[in-house]
Amino acid sequence: MGPIEEIDPRSGEDTSTHPTTFHSCQSSPGYDGGCDLPALYNTVPQLLKRSKRFVGLIIATILGLASVATTAAVAGVALQQGIQTADVAAEWYTDAHTLWDQQRNLDSQHMDIENLQHTVK
Repeated sequence: MGPIEEIDPRSGEDTSTHPTTFHSCQSSPGYDGGCDLPALYNTVPQLLKRSKRFVGLIIATILGLASVATTAAVAGVALQQGIQTADVAAEWYTDAHTLWDQQRNLDSQHMDIENLQHTVK
């Protein structure tokens, strides 16, 4: 990793007094069994800030995916209800047509019976 610098978010200027380079203790050139603790102390907060951002991005991504899944589920239910409504309307049209035909036939038969009764009297 390169040098880690502290940048003021308002002015955009470098506020660090000495940029440090992050190296693990064992991979430092001339490793003598000790660690550069000041560099480690300066580096850890920066890494934690970055990991907090990363965790925030993961949480935002999960919430985004959950909202997309919820929207898809609600849209699917609405579509299914719409299809069922269309089926009911089509079935009602067929049934209503049949019922009106039956009623027309009954009215015709009733009229014939009334005519016969009137003729007999």
